[in-house]
Amino acid sequence: MKKNILICCAFLCVMITDAVPPSYSVNNVGSEEIKLRGSLQPNGPRSVIRPIQAFIGTSELNIDFLHDVGDIDVVVYDGAGNVVYQKTVNTLTEDHLSINISVWNPGNYEIRFINSEGRFMYGEFEID
Repeated sequence: MKKNILICCAFLCVMITDAVPPSYSVNNVGSEEIKLRGSLQPNGPRSVIRPIQAFIGTSELNIDFLHDVGDIDVVVYDGAGNVVYQKTVNTLTEDHLSINISVWNPGNYEIRFINSEGRFMYGEFEID
């Protein structure tokens, strides 16, 4: 009986550890998190765990793909709505993306993460 309880506890610990991603990667120390809105999931119950986190630092955007959500188009728009960055990321094989923003003009920007079904998450940030 004790052996079964021990096995169940060990299994639950592994499941919980895998379900809760780290909040920050090493690259995000000293960066500000970009609040992301929207959803990549179809209508219905939404996961509490966000699949993507984005951070802005002084010279780069750091994006962590915490779960495999398939191919994601990462698109950044400037304040006038012009695309200043675009890349497709396979989140099965890539879990991090860094974008050099050191040469971008000061102003407001929007980043979007768009899946193959057209659903997206987005956030806004400012470069001083």
